[in-house]
Amino acid sequence: LIRRINKKVRFHFERAREEYAKMTTVLQETLVAMIPIRAVGASEYMYKRFFGHNASYSKHLISVGKLRATIWPTLNFIVNMAVLVVFWYGGMKVIGGALSVGDVAAFSMYVGMISWPITSLGFLTVIMERARVAASRVFEVLDTKSDVEEDPNAVPLVVKEGRVKFDDVWFSYDGKTWVLRGLSLEIAPGEIVAVTGPPGSGKSTLAMLLIRLADPKKGRILIDGQDIRYVTLESLRRQVTVVHQDVYLFPDTIRNNIAYARPDAFMDEVVWAAKLAHIHDFIVSLSKGYNTEIGERGVTLSGGQRQRLALARALLADPKIVVLDDTTSEVDAETERAIYEALTKHLKGKTLIVITQRPSTMAIADRVIVLENGRVKKEIRGAARRGVVS
Repeated sequence: LIRRINKKVRFHFERAREEYAKMTTVLQETLVAMIPIRAVGASEYMYKRFFGHNASYSKHLISVGKLRATIWPTLNFIVNMAVLVVFWYGGMKVIGGALSVGDVAAFSMYVGMISWPITSLGFLTVIMERARVAASRVFEVLDTKSDVEEDPNAVPLVVKEGRVKFDDVWFSYDGKTWVLRGLSLEIAPGEIVAVTGPPGSGKSTLAMLLIRLADPKKGRILIDGQDIRYVTLESLRRQVTVVHQDVYLFPDTIRNNIAYARPDAFMDEVVWAAKLAHIHDFIVSLSKGYNTEIGERGVTLSGGQRQRLALARALLADPKIVVLDDTTSEVDAETERAIYEALTKHLKGKTLIVITQRPSTMAIADRVIVLENGRVKKEIRGAARRGVVS
C-alpha cells in the first residue's frame, strides 16, 4: 500500500516541481522584459502562460494533499482492524480456555505499540518523497558535465607577445551544421584586427572558442604557440577577455560592477578604466557617483551605458588579448570613435580583436577579416579597409 502511494506522491511532486520551474521562468522573463512585452501588447499572453503553469502546479500539490489525507485514516483503519482481530480471536481462545484474559490484554498492548510507527510511516512517506524529488533536481544540476573540461596536466598560460592562431578550426553547435569550416587565421602580436561578415558566419563563435566556452570539433587554437586545450581555464580567461554585445551587469554599485574581475582594485584604477571607456562623466553626474546602485541587469542604464561599463570592467582586468564582440553597437558614432581612439593608445602592444559590422570601426583596424560560411573569405589591409561594406 505504502509503495503504491509512494509512486503517486513522487509523480505529483515531480510534476509540481517542473511546473514551478516553468512558472518562475515566466515570472522572471516578464519582469526582465516588461517594456518589450508591453510594447508588443503581449501582457495577456504572458498572463495566460503564468496562470496555466500556476494552475497545473496547484493541481499537483492538491493531489498530494489528497493522498496525504488518505494515508492517515487508511493506516488507522488497518491498525484498528488488527486490534479488533486480536480481541475477536483472543476472546474465542479465552472462551476455549487456551488463553487468559491477561494474554489477550498483552497482545492488544503490543498492537497498540506498533500502531504509532506504522502511522508515522505514512507521514514520513510524503516528506521523504518530497525530499527525494527536490534532491534529484539538485543532483541533476550538480551532475551535469561541462562541455569543456580542463586537462589534468594543464599548465598556466604564459602570454609574452599575444599571437593568436586558429589552425584549421571546425565547429558545430548541434553536431550537424558546421558554423566554422576549416577556418585558419593568424593574428600578430599587438595587431588590431576587425572581424566582419554576414549573420551566422561564425564571428561570435571565434570569441567563444578563444576563451574555451566550447572546444573546436577539429583543429586547434594557439596563443603564443600554446594549445589552449592544455592550459588552465583560469589563466586563459585572465589573459583573454571578451566583451559581448549582450552585457550582464549585477544588481550592485557601479564601482563593484567595474571592479568585478578585480575586487581589490584601487578607486583610482576604477576611475581610470571608466574614463577610458568614456563613462566617467556620466557616473559622476549621478547623485551617488560610483556608489550608485544600478538594479537588476542594469535596468536603470541605457544600452550604450551598459556596454561602456562592461568595457571598463574588461579594461580594468588588464588582459593581454581583448576581444570586443559588437561591444559599442548601442553607442553613438562620436562616442564610439573617441572610445576606439583611447583604446588604440592604451592597448598599444596588446592584441585587439574587434567583431563589428560598422565600417567606421573597421577603419581603425590594421586588418579587416571578412568571414563567410565559416571561412575567411578575404583580408583587407591599408586604405581599402575604409570601403568595406559588411
